[in-house]
Amino acid sequence: MGPSNGAIPNPGASHGSYADNLFHIGFGLPLWHPHPLKTGDVMIGDVGFVRHGAFHKLFNAATPTDSDLASSDVTLAGTDVPTPLGVAIGNSELCVETVSPVVLCDPGSSPDAGVDARGGIFLTTKGPSGSVLVIPDGARRVYLDPESIHDVITLIRQHHRAWHARASNFDRTTSASHTLVFVTGYVHSAQWSAATFDRASASSRMTYSPSNDMLSPRFTTDTTDTHLHYHSQMSPGTAGDPLFSERWPPPAWTASEETLRSPDVEHVLFLHVLKIRFRSGTCDSDDRVQDSDYIDILLSYIFKNSNAHAAAARDKDIYTLCKSRPFPTRHEFVQLLKDESPKIDVDETGLGMLAPRKEHSLTAALLTRMRASRARFNKELDHSLRRERSPTNATANWNALESFYRGFR
Repeated sequence: MGPSNGAIPNPGASHGSYADNLFHIGFGLPLWHPHPLKTGDVMIGDVGFVRHGAFHKLFNAATPTDSDLASSDVTLAGTDVPTPLGVAIGNSELCVETVSPVVLCDPGSSPDAGVDARGGIFLTTKGPSGSVLVIPDGARRVYLDPESIHDVITLIRQHHRAWHARASNFDRTTSASHTLVFVTGYVHSAQWSAATFDRASASSRMTYSPSNDMLSPRFTTDTTDTHLHYHSQMSPGTAGDPLFSERWPPPAWTASEETLRSPDVEHVLFLHVLKIRFRSGTCDSDDRVQDSDYIDILLSYIFKNSNAHAAAARDKDIYTLCKSRPFPTRHEFVQLLKDESPKIDVDETGLGMLAPRKEHSLTAALLTRMRASRARFNKELDHSLRRERSPTNATANWNALESFYRGFR
């Protein structure tokens, strides 16, 4: 069964509103076209670009043997040094969490209590537009240990010029030649249904109906004026708008055997990312960037307020800036940056990023001192038999205290 699509004037525009509406959830960039995930794949370290709601991988910076890097003849301008590949990421640096079955909505929509006899879910929308993602069987969230992010930033500082050269060599006509995405985490599931809508009346109702023997999951509204577009996990991917280059097509939907794959294929629904944009002189304003999202707005802010030749920002930066306040719209976020004026650091390579927050720096220094003290304490403990506390309890106390302070980061 293929994806079920409702009538909407411009289905290709769905990806933009979907990403805007669900970014506030805290899982990173929502993908309107979820990315197929092969068994055993780990996307951490993938470098690519997001176009029309779909992620397109160019190479993996943490895998020196990545087949996409077979052509290693790209060199930095003016040098004979081959493009650096990066460093391996071990399993000890990955965190895995379980996401319970959930209905994720834009701030203006909310699921009603209870379900109908067939498992359907009712939602109330405050209109006029919004998005919904239903994950009936839950999901898994995989991401880099926060302690490893500093290593990632160091990696990007060292290699972003080389990655730009390599990406431009792949295809100079797509987003890859201007804005790169480095994957630091993702949320994936085998079962999902996504919808976005427009022109809904105030307090209109939407119904999600799960799949059965005859029909795939579907969304319906109680008004005929609402423009609704949706698709679900029953397809291995959905067709999107054509790219400027056929070299990077969106996930295909065909009538081949590929269509008949088991619906338990995993798809990546959200990406935690660090975006890197390169100054071009023509695309440095947030209102000119295609597929502009919250991270793009922050990158534009960095360019407007520094002389950086490249800018980098994470989804985590936006969540930190918007902490302890209602999550802003994109327009409100632009104003927030003007009001807050976060400081920018530009390193010797010309890469601009938000300066570390003062409290973050103090906490990091405190954690470093705590670890050093704990190491000295454990060493003394090994040479002493007269301690009143057991080593296990003492170490546990240090771990608890360290975790407490990490919560302020």
